[in-house]
Amino acid sequence: MKMTFVPGDLGSMGRAIYSRGDLWLRYEIQNRERRAPGTLAEEIDARLRIDLQPLFVIADTLTLVFGSRERHLESLDARTDEAGWVSARVSELPVSNGQGALVVSGLPAESDHAAVDLIPQYEVGPTHDWLRIGLARGEHVSYYEVAQDMLVGVENGDLVDIFLSRLTITE
Repeated sequence: MKMTFVPGDLGSMGRAIYSRGDLWLRYEIQNRERRAPGTLAEEIDARLRIDLQPLFVIADTLTLVFGSRERHLESLDARTDEAGWVSARVSELPVSNGQGALVVSGLPAESDHAAVDLIPQYEVGPTHDWLRIGLARGEHVSYYEVAQDMLVGVENGDLVDIFLSRLTITE
């Protein structure tokens, strides 16, 4: 499985919410922009109302949802206890190198899920207004905005981390 950044418009508009009562973190889609079909296959799918099933990439209790024909990251959810979060090693969000979509590839087209052997690490910002989900170590990570308030770090086709800004914490 390989992750690739594709420059362009932000596909998902949403926000990150953590519910203390449910121990549930989610990036909640508020509105999803639907673009007009660009290829004959997309035109046929649109006319016949064929919606492709999303791809779920699961790492322990974190689920990343890749939607559309291109399989771009559009949302996430995780079961996590805030008591296990550690203070972030950095005080600021990284600088974005661009905006667009994070696309997953290297899986059969008929796949609807993939499990990865990773245990996410959660780091909260100094004022609890952002959260880093660490998935791997990286030395030369490039960061990209792939949705409103969602920044991903990619290195050599691997997803290293996800930053969720403007985190809302509810009881």
